[in-house]
Amino acid sequence: MRCIRITLLLGSCAMFLVAGTATAGLWEVLGNLSPEHASEAVAISADGSVIVGSSGTPEGQRAFRWTLETGIQALPMPPSVDVTMTWATDVSADGSTIVGYGGNNFGSRQGWEGLIWQNSAIPSEIAVQDKGVWLHGVSGDGLVAVGSQHAVEAMTYSEAFRLPVGGTPTPLSGPLYTEGIVQSSAAAISADGQVIVGDITQLDPIVRSGFRWTEATGMTPVGDFAVNAASRDGSVVVGTVVVPGGEGFQACRWTDAEGVVPLGLFAEGFTSQALGVSGDGSRIVGFVENMNTDLRQAFLWEEEMGMRLLQDVLHERYGFDLTGWSLTKAYAISDDGRTVVGRGYSPQGVDEAWRAVLAPEPGTVTLLAAGCVFGLALAYRRRHAKR
Repeated sequence: MRCIRITLLLGSCAMFLVAGTATAGLWEVLGNLSPEHASEAVAISADGSVIVGSSGTPEGQRAFRWTLETGIQALPMPPSVDVTMTWATDVSADGSTIVGYGGNNFGSRQGWEGLIWQNSAIPSEIAVQDKGVWLHGVSGDGLVAVGSQHAVEAMTYSEAFRLPVGGTPTPLSGPLYTEGIVQSSAAAISADGQVIVGDITQLDPIVRSGFRWTEATGMTPVGDFAVNAASRDGSVVVGTVVVPGGEGFQACRWTDAEGVVPLGLFAEGFTSQALGVSGDGSRIVGFVENMNTDLRQAFLWEEEMGMRLLQDVLHERYGFDLTGWSLTKAYAISDDGRTVVGRGYSPQGVDEAWRAVLAPEPGTVTLLAAGCVFGLALAYRRRHAKR
């Protein structure tokens, strides 16, 4: 009799756990550094606890760092008086190293510098004479950054590089094209710093490709698409591919086994771009755009479910009422695939950074909980049967 009561108690606890967990999720606005100024969240630490991006202020654009404990906080400005605006573009796995760039004049590439913030201290500046420098990504351990350096004049060369933090930029070896004007940029780097992905274009004649770089292979082509992000080990690369026939472009996913695979059209008359990918490559985020209205909406792609509007997922799976909101872009997703960050228009018409925390599908949670309860009950009965 006692065994039956214990089993029933475990079952009741499990049902309570399932009821609470199946709908568990979170969506919240991260805010901005100055009221009525736009903000966007573009990168996230491995566990989702540190988020970085940029926000407008009366003094200009400022990079920010957000945690649950501190809220949104402006990152320190660099010592250089020539840098009046800053952007954060990526963050290490533990959130301690943040990379980005800064400058003061959109009309010229001269004076733009790569920036590295460590433990939210005053950033170190990566400057190259007569060139503009941008940092786009950092490895999970925070030891290697990647980006591009540009000639001052437009439509001239740009060069992807690898930067050991504390060192100097080193151009990536093994260029795919060696003649004429070549532009390349490194967009992202694997967690261990061994794999770098990006784009390279020869301008005359125009020949372009996404690339994947390792020290052993140099640059190797991964297909004619714009590269935006890579999975933890660099084996899954996501971006945007042009659709044949002049029908715009689609979000896509590349692996060595399958090559470039479009994620599919969200609906007729829409284009899409993939901007971020989870550590194992199973979840992808980005945005779709209505070609007739230019309306942009954040999406979440999962292999089992395909492409869905993130706003619909938050409403249908978790019951969030986002009336008046328009989630326009999802830029990044955490390593575990649970936390998504981006930007969206509030009911007041202000563009603001947000985060969404996704729990497992209710069916998955139910099965896991039921399995645990069954196992506990069976173990308890066997133990007491022996006695």
